[in-house]
Amino acid sequence: MKELPDPAFTRRFLILGAAAWILIRAALFFAADAVKDALGPPMLTLAYPASLAVASICGGLVVLNVFRLKERLLLANFGVPLGIVGAIGAIPALIAETLIGMSSMLAD
Repeated sequence: MKELPDPAFTRRFLILGAAAWILIRAALFFAADAVKDALGPPMLTLAYPASLAVASICGGLVVLNVFRLKERLLLANFGVPLGIVGAIGAIPALIAETLIGMSSMLAD
């Protein structure tokens, strides 16, 4: 039976996904800032495939954290597959990337 995890687990996965998104976006911004002479100033918005890649990386990092904390068996006993955990971890990144993209479209 495939279910969502307990709300306490879900909340933790959402927070981990949001923290991963913040760290990834900060790293991308500082990396772009380091090469600004060659590429121009860093931009806040990313292309659509890059936004999906950032969200996928966030979900993957949450799944890796589940493996690191050895919670995979616990979640499997609760009937929660790792795909659901990765999707929950990617939700904050998807929401944030969508809001950034929409705000940049409205600003133009």
